[in-house]
Amino acid sequence: MGITYSLSKNNLTNGANQYRAVVQSMATANLEQVVDRMVAHGCAVSRTDALGVIHHYFASVESYLLEGYRVVTPWVNHSLSIRGNFDSKTDSFSPDRHSIEAVTSPGARLRRAIRERAQAQKELAGRVQPELLEYTDWNSGQRDSVLTPGGLGQIVGKHLKFDPGQREQGIFFVAISEGGSFQAGVVSHNTDGQLTFLVPAILTPGDYTLEVRASLSQGPLRSGSLEAILTVN
Repeated sequence: MGITYSLSKNNLTNGANQYRAVVQSMATANLEQVVDRMVAHGCAVSRTDALGVIHHYFASVESYLLEGYRVVTPWVNHSLSIRGNFDSKTDSFSPDRHSIEAVTSPGARLRRAIRERAQAQKELAGRVQPELLEYTDWNSGQRDSVLTPGGLGQIVGKHLKFDPGQREQGIFFVAISEGGSFQAGVVSHNTDGQLTFLVPAILTPGDYTLEVRASLSQGPLRSGSLEAILTVN
């Protein structure tokens, strides 16, 4: 199966007839699903052992980063950056004005695999699905980065409107590491171009993908995901 994409008008260029490709994610696979696939493909250790090793790997990477290292692997590269402005050469880090952020980039193996093996497949005309362009966390003022449990969130995009009377439709936060999805229950604005809602208060610290699932024009259920990963600190 190829990497499905659709074309959308590019409003950021001066060209009158220029379009950009928007990758249409099939769905979100969490850590447990990845381990299930490892086992299905003949992994020599049990599912429980595989999960344990991966969690130890995560903890080891975190410890190196917290000690100031840059971690480079074939799959992903990790480093740190500091956000915020400093007033002078003698100014120092202040938690009130600055923050330390994790930075990741694809490693050499991942870049090579995508470059050499990924195949693009254009979506058939007329087949649309929710397209999430940007998420705003109103409590923190951050975009495409922070989640505030119980706070106000907003998505802008295309084909976002869903039927709130259908339980399988709506706004979902999918936990990347632990698995499971959490649906936004209170939605105050529900249109094709914008959704405004309360972020589920039960979200625990960690990384999440944001999905909108909708049955467009009474057709089959379709899902669209925000490209950015959102984090509850």
